[in-house]
Order: sequence, then structure tokens, then C-alpha cells
Amino acid sequence: MDAKTYFYHLVRLLINSTQEQIKSFDDFLNELNEKREKDFYIKSVSSFTTKFISDIPSEKLFKAFVFYKLASQKALTIKSFKDIIVNIELIGSIERDWKITFQDFLTSMLKHDDEYNSYALKVGAFTDKMIHSVESRNLSHLDEFFKAFDIIVGTWQKIDNYRDKYIMMDNLITPLHKLCQKMPKDRNSFELLDYIMGCRYAFANLEKAKSVYIHIFEDYSKKLSNSINILESTLLDIQQKKDIKPSLF
Repeated sequence: MDAKTYFYHLVRLLINSTQEQIKSFDDFLNELNEKREKDFYIKSVSSFTTKFISDIPSEKLFKAFVFYKLASQKALTIKSFKDIIVNIELIGSIERDWKITFQDFLTSMLKHDDEYNSYALKVGAFTDKMIHSVESRNLSHLDEFFKAFDIIVGTWQKIDNYRDKYIMMDNLITPLHKLCQKMPKDRNSFELLDYIMGCRYAFANLEKAKSVYIHIFEDYSKKLSNSINILESTLLDIQQKKDIKPSLF
């Protein structure tokens, strides 16, 4: 197999593997957009690599690719060659970058998760303290704050998977925040509000970080899709000019 034929074969393989990697990114994006707590994962397509193309000596490839007697044919082929190389290089840059980006994403999520969980634990400890304090003094019939607090906590705990952050934010943290705003002078409200705001800020930071990485991976997918479209159209154009054997496609 000569250098040019081998090159076209590798480009076709790269197009196919890039399509698989785009699907993997899209699956990850779908999970990121879901409002539920989960572990995140991106499948790494092993054949998604430009290494074998890069291993072909550029001078040898260029001579094989643009060898024409007619100047007009040579100019058109040089343009096609450049289009292919530029987009292979772009694919290669994303191939190198996305795993680093994903690791940065996981580090960011862990940081905000830890921050959120630290405040959520304080909310839990406050709940235990409230229940013990009220029950030991038999004040449940007098404390309006506790009555409302107890209803919110009880309702939340009856929900399936109630410890999920999204469920907890909607059904515990947000209602408790409203309760604290409604009864700001209650001494329990003042203490609880500190923990509630900690949860809210940590959750907002987590969602903001997710939106940043959603944008990054959407951009990866868009750029990869654009590159393989250019590769496809360029290869088709070359095929129509009978620059290579149709059987390769």
C-alpha cells in the first residue's frame, strides 16, 4: 500500500472513530443536563487518535499527494491536502485536550460537592439538635418555627432518593430558606440560615461549573463534527476527480 492510499485509509478510520467520540461526548452532555445526582463518565474511543497519520513523514506524503503534471490540478490538490491536514490537526488537539478537561471537571465537581456536603451535614446536625431540644422540653405545641421545620423535614424524607442534591435543594433547602426569611427573628432561624446559605452557594457554584464544562464539551463536539464534515467532503471531491480508487470508500 503506497503512502497516499495508506493516508486515505487512516483518514477514513479517523472519521469513523471521531464520530464515535462525538457520540460519547453527547452522552456525557445529556447526563450533565439531567437534574439528578450521579457519577460522570466519558467513554474514550481507543481508535480516536491521529498518531498513525502523524507517523507518516510529511515530505513523503506531500510529494505523493500533490504529484501532478498540470499546474491547475496541482493547485487544487494542494488545497485539498491543506484542508485535510488542518482538520486532522484540530482533531488531534481535541484528542489531546479533552481528557485533561474532563479531569479538571471532576476535580471541580469534587470541590463543590465537598463544600455542599459540609453544609448539608450541618443542616442534618441542626435538625437532630432541634428535635432533641423540643422533645426534651415538650415545646412542640408552642414553637411555631419548629412546627413548620418539622413538616418540611418530614415531607422531604418521604421522597424516594431524598438525599439526591437536586431533590434536597427543591424540597428541603429552599423551603427552609423561605421559613428562615419568614421568621428572621427566631434564634433557630438565624443559626439555620448560615447553613442553608452555605448549601445554596455551594450548589450554585456546582451548577455554574457544570454550565462551563457543558459549553466546553459542546464546543468540542461542534468542532469535531465540522472537521469530519470537511474531511468527508474533501475525500468525496478527490474521489470524484478519481484521485484515488473508489474502492477505498
